[in-house]
Amino acid sequence: MHDLKGRLCQAVLLALVLGVTPAFAQQEKGDKSLAGYGSFQFTKVADFSGASGGTNTTGLVGIQFGRFATKEIEIGVVSQLIISGGGGGGTFVTGLIGGYGKRYYGADRTRPYIGLQAGVDITQAPGFDSSGDSSTTSNFRANLTAGVRHYVTRNGALFAELNYGATFGSAQVNPDGSSGSSTNFDSFPSVVFGFSIVF
Repeated sequence: MHDLKGRLCQAVLLALVLGVTPAFAQQEKGDKSLAGYGSFQFTKVADFSGASGGTNTTGLVGIQFGRFATKEIEIGVVSQLIISGGGGGGTFVTGLIGGYGKRYYGADRTRPYIGLQAGVDITQAPGFDSSGDSSTTSNFRANLTAGVRHYVTRNGALFAELNYGATFGSAQVNPDGSSGSSTNFDSFPSVVFGFSIVF
């Protein structure tokens, strides 16, 4: 009798192991992904005279909604908001909307990936002339991304992502109607942390 109970316990444990283990880190073709992410950083900046201008604070929040075209390829749309200010330079507000693609590697709970993100952002910048009027800049932006997604449940994963990119052909519109264009690469990569749900 005890031997039968022991075998039953072993069978139950084996079934649990076999049933739970494959459930981790399963992203299948056709699955959808909803992710939220953010970052917060402080940067020492100089004012226009070259002297120390204080500390610039930047906060970023974003959301992504995508679909797995295959187990390894995810494509979707992205929207994010960046607010930057302090250091004597006023407050900059940037909104971005666009698309992204990611290519995942491996089949374990921890999956590295690389990707590309592109879209249009609009920045409201403070005025630096005597009038203090702000200006609006629209940009086409592209980012190269690299990150790691770690599944903590079948449907939930934490991730960290490194972004580096540039704005191309930006068109700046000032209060007086003047405009200009430029191409700017990021001074340094940014890192965001988030949580995603696969369903």
